[in-house]
Amino acid sequence: MKIAFITNEFISEPNSFDGGLSNYIFKVCVTLIEYGHFPIVFVLSDENKTISYSGIEVHRVKPKINFVYKLIDKITMFKCQQPLTIINNSYYINRKLRKVNKTKKIDIVQYPSYQAIGLFVPRNIPSLMRISSYQKLIDEANGFYYSSYKDRFHHVLEDITYKRAKNLIGPSYFLSNFISKKFKKNVKVIESPYDNNTKKYDTTIIDRIKKETNSSKFGLFYGRLAQLKGLVEIANILEKFFENNPSFYFVIIGKDLGYKGSPSLDFINSKLKKNRDKLIYFKEQNHEKLLPVIKKAEFVLMPSRIENFPNACVEAMSLSKIVIASKGISFEQLINDKENGFLFENANSKDLLKVIEQVLNLPSERKKEIQENAKKIVERLHPDITVNKLINYYQSIIK
Repeated sequence: MKIAFITNEFISEPNSFDGGLSNYIFKVCVTLIEYGHFPIVFVLSDENKTISYSGIEVHRVKPKINFVYKLIDKITMFKCQQPLTIINNSYYINRKLRKVNKTKKIDIVQYPSYQAIGLFVPRNIPSLMRISSYQKLIDEANGFYYSSYKDRFHHVLEDITYKRAKNLIGPSYFLSNFISKKFKKNVKVIESPYDNNTKKYDTTIIDRIKKETNSSKFGLFYGRLAQLKGLVEIANILEKFFENNPSFYFVIIGKDLGYKGSPSLDFINSKLKKNRDKLIYFKEQNHEKLLPVIKKAEFVLMPSRIENFPNACVEAMSLSKIVIASKGISFEQLINDKENGFLFENANSKDLLKVIEQVLNLPSERKKEIQENAKKIVERLHPDITVNKLINYYQSIIK
């Protein structure tokens, strides 16, 4: 089969190599090639160019800011640039898909729900939309509650895309059930593939951590630094965590998305009266540099307020790490509380700190048992299982 993927991000692009969507599509494409299929990726980019990335045909698409865009932008007094950009992006990337389809004869198109990229997906090619997120839930988790139609217009575009989707899949039961009820559509749950087959590691970051901490123990958060991902909860607990555990450090790795107009890191430091030297921060890193850090961490925090299918959680558990994550937002799909990880009350800093202390006080034998249980979770997510389910679903649509 020739399978097209329309996407906002892909690991070939410098500004989105670390995203969950990027890595999901890459893993699926690699497995599809191994099974004899032909994936083609169409990704928003800063240039128009066709490249080969790890054997995958990638069409980079740079949307034009044309006369119509400029006219509408001016008429609306430059107040609707976000929805205009969403519409423009979808138009140009799907136009490129139509052009390629004339010669390639694509069998099926998969596109994410994110940023309504599938708004103009061709109706004459079988297609399915994968639930990446639901923007209204994300905005609320980030503390944004929009009242005006102008501010909510990107929500409207996403809803239109959901309503137009002929077939829907999602990796998490939590979000799939939410979307199914809201739009009265069937959603097939197919979990994301995972296979930790990284052949080489780069110890640059872990070596720096060892030097700064004198090889002391540390807790870890990695991901985008924002309220959505538990920024406030992390900031609230660190001072007390350092007081309770004076020999520990805490490492944060990820893109700083800011908080209330200022850098997220500034907000965290404002909560630290002492021990600022025990907080170590690095910007986002590739997997070769990140994995050695995860391996050395005593525990991994994932205090997200909303999640779809948390790939970072899978990654940490596959390395036998104890993950401490939020209740009620998809982590239960991976974590059985106190059996292969730990859960705390969502957005509850006191409960988060309490659970961290429980983890640090585990008897060594019990800790090893939980770590071994964590590692087992990845068995059902092997690409041979998950991508095969996806292939079967493609075939059921094409027929």
